[in-house]
Amino acid sequence: MARVRSKRNDDDDDEFGGIFGGFGRPEDIDDEVPGPAPAPAFHVPPARPPAPSLATAAAPPAASLAAAAAAAAAAPLTIGAFDAAQLADQTRFPWAWAPHGKTRESYAPVITGKWWSRTDQELAGMSADKRRDWGHIGRIMETELGERMDGDERCAACRERDQECWVYSKKGAQQVSRPGSTCARCRVVSRAGGCSLSTRRPTRRRTPPAPGPQSLAAYKPSGGPPPGAGGSAIAA
Repeated sequence: MARVRSKRNDDDDDEFGGIFGGFGRPEDIDDEVPGPAPAPAFHVPPARPPAPSLATAAAPPAASLAAAAAAAAAAPLTIGAFDAAQLADQTRFPWAWAPHGKTRESYAPVITGKWWSRTDQELAGMSADKRRDWGHIGRIMETELGERMDGDERCAACRERDQECWVYSKKGAQQVSRPGSTCARCRVVSRAGGCSLSTRRPTRRRTPPAPGPQSLAAYKPSGGPPPGAGGSAIAA
């Protein structure tokens, strides 16, 4: 505390000295002037645990997504939804272009609500060769490896049914092992006459040669002629 003392002249000291006696003068009493109050200690609240991210908190389990996709696939379509399912009008996925080599990795369709969409359960029930076919279909229809054929460039079956016709582009075919030239529609199931865009030659069964005329030697008996048949006999 700061000590403050008033200054008075000597006469005032004598006057007050007799009144207050041994208690001293009022000015002798220390006037305590309070200093600034100490600052309160800063209390740091405990840190809160991090809030869960919205993606983690709101993401439904994979089983729910699969069930929802299966339910959507089983639901009947309106004519408008059916027409929309025939068009590949969605944003196409970019492809990680390799400067050399061709990918052998499998691919499964990702887009839902389209004619080429298939669920995991449907793909699991297919043979390995058929899943490979659907991998090509998915890459053609969903990634930038696919190219649409317009007008008369479409295959005969797609022209006849007035459908979109998608194939691997020339550059896209160089990114995939054994891509083939068949359009995506004709890969689902072989259509009459096959895909007219396919450059693969149809396999021909070899027919056995027609049997020729058999040799008469097969019917000729072995050995010489029997006795008395055209030979000269010596009489004894």
